[in-house]
Amino acid sequence: MSRHLVVIPAHNEEETIHEVVTKALAYADVSVTDDGSRDGTADILRRLKAQCSEGKYSHKLNIITHR
Repeated sequence: MSRHLVVIPAHNEEETIHEVVTKALAYADVSVTDDGSRDGTADILRRLKAQCSEGKYSHKLNIITHR
């Protein structure tokens, strides 16, 4: 089985990041690059990462943060 990777850039995406990432996780591993968001984007991504670690999603989530 081939693995796919979705790369998502994010900057202050608190309103949409949860839906975008969870939909992508249904199909592929996801890497999100957060470019210094000042809203709740990073917190949402950390919660999603924890859920991936707990096995809620079958694909992996990587978070890259630039400040």
